[in-house]
Amino acid sequence: MAEADKFQDVSLGAKMTGRYLVALGLIACVIITSYLLLINRLHQNENDAYIINISGMQRMLSQRIALTAGEVHHAKTPEEAQLYSDKMRAALDRMVSNHNILTQKTDVDGVKVPMSDVMHDMYFNDGGLDERVTNYMGLAGEFLEVYSNDGLGAVRERGLVNEIIAIARNGLLLALDDAVSQYQAESEEAIARFQRLETIVVSVALFVLLLEVLFIFRPMVKSIVCYTQDLTEANKELVEFSYRISHDLRAPVISALGLGQMARKMLDDDKIEDAKQSLDYSNASLSKMDKVIEDVIKLTKVKSIDLQTEPVDLKDLVAASFEKIAHMPQFEKIMVRTDIRFDDEVNVKLHPLRQILENLFSNAVKYSDPEQAKPFIEVTATRVGNTCEVCVRDNGLGIDEKYRDKVFGMFQRFHPKVSFGSGLGLYIVLQNVKAIEGEIVYKPLEQGSEFIVTFPS
Repeated sequence: MAEADKFQDVSLGAKMTGRYLVALGLIACVIITSYLLLINRLHQNENDAYIINISGMQRMLSQRIALTAGEVHHAKTPEEAQLYSDKMRAALDRMVSNHNILTQKTDVDGVKVPMSDVMHDMYFNDGGLDERVTNYMGLAGEFLEVYSNDGLGAVRERGLVNEIIAIARNGLLLALDDAVSQYQAESEEAIARFQRLETIVVSVALFVLLLEVLFIFRPMVKSIVCYTQDLTEANKELVEFSYRISHDLRAPVISALGLGQMARKMLDDDKIEDAKQSLDYSNASLSKMDKVIEDVIKLTKVKSIDLQTEPVDLKDLVAASFEKIAHMPQFEKIMVRTDIRFDDEVNVKLHPLRQILENLFSNAVKYSDPEQAKPFIEVTATRVGNTCEVCVRDNGLGIDEKYRDKVFGMFQRFHPKVSFGSGLGLYIVLQNVKAIEGEIVYKPLEQGSEFIVTFPS
C-alpha cells in the first residue's frame, strides 16, 4: 500500500510539473513576442520622429533662406550683408543635407530612410518636391555665388531675391507643409497599427490564460481534489478499520495513517503552492506587459546631444533666443518682458537650454491670442543655491486644463487650427529638460500659460 501511494505521488508530481512548465512556456512566448514588437516599435518611433523633425525643419529653412536673402539684398553695410549671407549659407547647407536624407540620396547611420509610395510620388512625380526644392536650393546657391563673386551690387541688379521670395511664398511652403502632414499621418497610422497589433497580442495572452485555466490549472486542481478525497476516504477507512482489528494490527494501521498525513502535507505545502505561484507569476507578467504597451504610444523620444556643461550668460541667451524668433508673424505686436534676477553665469549644457527657450518662446508667439489687446511674453529667472528656475509666462490661447496630463506627450496638437505643428515641440522641450537634468511644470492660467523650468546650475 505504501509503494502504491508513493508511485501515485510521483505520477501526480510529474504531471503537475509538466503542466506547470507548459504554462510558463506559453506565457514566456507571449511576453517575448510583445517585447520584440515593442523594441521594433520604439526603433520605428525614433526614425519617425527624426524624419518628421527634419521634414518640419525644411519648412523653416525655406523661409529662413528667403528671409536672409532679403536681408542681404537690403543690407546697409558690407559687414551686415556678409553676416546675413553666412546665415543664408548655413541654412542652405542644412536644407541640402536634409533633402538628401529625405530623398534617400544620403544614408543615416548606413541605412536609407524608408519612403512610402505616397511620399515617393510627392517627391518624384513631375513638378514634385524633389524638383521644386532642388530648383529653390539651386536658385539660393546662385544668389550666394553671385554675391560671393560679384558683390552686393550684382545681387541687387540680378533681382534674384525676388525670385527666391516668390518661390517660397507661392506654393513651396504649402508643399513642404503637406509633406510634414503626410509623414505625421503615416507615423500616426503606424502607431495605430501597433496598437491594434498589441491589442491582438493582449487578447491572445488572455486567451492563453483561459486555456491554461481550462486545460492546465483546472485539471491540476481537479487531480489534487480527487487525490485529497481519496486520501480522506482512505483515512476514514483506516480509522474505522482500527476499531475492528485486534491490537496486533494497530502498528501497521498507525504506519499507514502516518504515510497518508505525509502525502497530504506534501500536497498542501508543495503542489498547491506551486499552482498559486504559477497564477501569481501569470498575473504579474500580464500587468508588466500591459504597462509596456501603454508606454510606445507615449514614448517620441528625441535624443539629446551629449554635451558638457559650460558657463552660460542667461540674459544673453534669452535675448538671443528672442532675436532668433523675431521674424515670426505677430512677434512685433507682443510685448517682451524679461527679469533675470542674478548676474553671474550658470553652468549648464548650452544647446539643450537654448532649444528649451526657443521652443517655449516660439510657442508663445504662435499661440498668442489675436483678440488680446496687449499680448505679452514674460520671462523671469531666479537662482537659489545651485538651482536655477526660469519661468515663461504669456497671455495667449493657453492649453485647456483637461489636456494638462498630455502637454508633454508626442504628437499632441492643442490648437491645430491656429498653427500647424508636428506635435513634437513640447515633447522635445521635455527631452531637453531631461538632458540638463532638470524638471518642467506646466501651469494653465486664467488667460495664457506658464512653464516653469528648474535645473541644476
